[in-house]
Amino acid sequence: MGVQHGALAAEMRGSRPAGELSGFDECLFGDGTNEDSRPGKNLQAPFTTHRAAALALLNGEGRLTRKAGSFLGQCVCDSTPLSDAQCDWLQSLLDRAGLPPLATEGAR
Repeated sequence: MGVQHGALAAEMRGSRPAGELSGFDECLFGDGTNEDSRPGKNLQAPFTTHRAAALALLNGEGRLTRKAGSFLGQCVCDSTPLSDAQCDWLQSLLDRAGLPPLATEGAR
């Protein structure tokens, strides 16, 4: 059965060499020719709502404290605008996770 899975995987890869990006992957991940490739610079669009930002953090791979998780859960469930301190905390969590920032307008 292992040989069959290997053959199927090779067939599914198609004619592209291993490691080469498909057109779909290039659309998602870029083709590596970005002229501004400074480390730490996030090129993704900013989050337009605090709910979207909180969901991205909760679904991410990063570890969160219990307090941060509780705060993010509140952000997802409660549509009440965030205070300045809450916006700052959310932005700090986004920065640590390497995610894009909150948009300046409409993110509250």
